[in-house]
Amino acid sequence: MLLRCLPRGGWMLLCGAAGAQSFNVDVGDAASLPSASYGAAALSPGSWNWQLTLDRFDIQDVHGTTTAVDLYLGFGCPGTFSCDLPSTTGDDGRLMDDGHLCGQVNGFFDQLANGRYLVYTYVLVACGTAPPQRVNVPGSVEGDQILSGTWPGAFVLGGNYARHTVTVASGSIAVNVTSTGVGDGHVNGFQLVRIDDPTLPGIPQCFGDGSGAACPCGNSGQAGNGCQNSTGTGGAHLYTTGATSPDTVVLQCFGELPSALTIFLQGNATLPPAAFGDGLRCAGGILKRLYVKSASGGVAAAPAQGDPSITARSAALGDPIQAGERRYYQTYYRDSNPSYCPAPQGNTFNASHVVKIVW
Repeated sequence: MLLRCLPRGGWMLLCGAAGAQSFNVDVGDAASLPSASYGAAALSPGSWNWQLTLDRFDIQDVHGTTTAVDLYLGFGCPGTFSCDLPSTTGDDGRLMDDGHLCGQVNGFFDQLANGRYLVYTYVLVACGTAPPQRVNVPGSVEGDQILSGTWPGAFVLGGNYARHTVTVASGSIAVNVTSTGVGDGHVNGFQLVRIDDPTLPGIPQCFGDGSGAACPCGNSGQAGNGCQNSTGTGGAHLYTTGATSPDTVVLQCFGELPSALTIFLQGNATLPPAAFGDGLRCAGGILKRLYVKSASGGVAAAPAQGDPSITARSAALGDPIQAGERRYYQTYYRDSNPSYCPAPQGNTFNASHVVKIVW
């Protein structure tokens, strides 16, 4: 039985059960959809849906499978904008050069599977003439985010996209975009990434949220994360996108310090949780440092474009991975505040939880 809730308080609660995971939506011109290999800022490639009309419609997940998940874009403003910016080329331009505008843009996803999602909202203000935009996702951890809506040649968290973390318990997510001054709200697209998606290759374990071993300074993170850090993000969360065969897996970690130096670690065994800087380490056995990255907006991801795949990198480091074998992945990242969790209990770095992948 499908249950839909009525509008309330300026936005609509939509209720119900579903079985969907991650979605990409390009708002604007159907003739300029990004390619399926394009992951945008979420690094989540796959099928891109198009939504311009005010009608509710079922959307495809990133695998191209039509689901029962609905998207509704309203209310009452079928307005569009289009700008041919020379700095946005290829798939970037297909996503960011056109969109939807209204006094308040209200996007509603319903019939979602309950779970934990990252919500990416893309905003390029109409031809650069509108004031900054406020993005509100009710129930999110981060609260409202203000976007300048400019394009400096790349995706910038807090500039041209917002990222919110939401735990869905009633099958719905609402996204509201409004102008901070005179003018309309603008939106170019959305991505939903379910970070506890059971169809993804990673299996999370070894949390620093107090559910198992204690963090070195009693600095437990939020549920499902690593230990808390000095900036109070709730701890780092590591998750995967892609598939194991062929290897398109990307390791993504958010909740780090804004520009933290980050090391992606692989082990071929798991250990009981042990103090590791301000966090816990469970990846063990033969350890390989796969990638070294700097976080942007507290997010680090690897492999990036141009990097070897995880299996190729592991083989190059002397640890070839055979089908069916397990590897354990963890990030550790710089947290240079020596007074947060001081030595000897802690140190000037922290760690995410572990993700196990069965290749």
